[in-house]
Amino acid sequence: GEISNDITELKEDFSDEITEYQRFEYPYAVSTKLGMKFGVSSLISDTDGTQYIYESKANIGTSYHKVMQYIDYAVSTVEGVEDAFREFVKEGTMTEEEVAQVDPSLIIMCLKQDFIRKAYEAELKLRRHREEKFIMYVPANSVSEKEEFSTEDKILVQGIVDLFIEGDDEKILVDFKYSDLTDSLLVERYTRQLKLYKMALEGKLGQKVDKIMLYSFKTGNTMIIE
Repeated sequence: GEISNDITELKEDFSDEITEYQRFEYPYAVSTKLGMKFGVSSLISDTDGTQYIYESKANIGTSYHKVMQYIDYAVSTVEGVEDAFREFVKEGTMTEEEVAQVDPSLIIMCLKQDFIRKAYEAELKLRRHREEKFIMYVPANSVSEKEEFSTEDKILVQGIVDLFIEGDDEKILVDFKYSDLTDSLLVERYTRQLKLYKMALEGKLGQKVDKIMLYSFKTGNTMIIE
């Protein structure tokens, strides 16, 4: 389609638990009635009626995501995580301020999850899919319940899948959250988003996603979305 000459950058405040906000390129006008390009996370409705807009929390969440992007899944102790942090700072992968925001014990709790074992085994076979970016056109009414999206017009959405596990027996999409929300509220809030991620990943990689998982750093629990 034809790109509008009148390009306007959208500026939004972002929820503290939606740390991907800082990792998306944010929107410019395109040729649909909505005229927008969106990061998937910005399309989520506030189902609990609360706005989460604290910048410090978003920064912390981003730091947790960075750790999970770069850490060796074979690390099994808090000391090993701390060693990895020092290496990240030395290499310039993360800053001292960023690693200081992350609790090594919460990282270990995540690394002990069964899905991480599966991801480790997949990566040994050179099937590495961390921070998998995507971009796609979808009907506006498929991504949000907000009134302005109640149309069949296509919008361009983009996002980042935290982890895709290309196992021998099943393919799993995993999303990490650093949030004060309960597990049940996380599932309620992010199910629509993660189903979009699944659709995008299947289109990009040409593989069926068998399972969607959401992991909460705060509770240490893994929720199966579908």
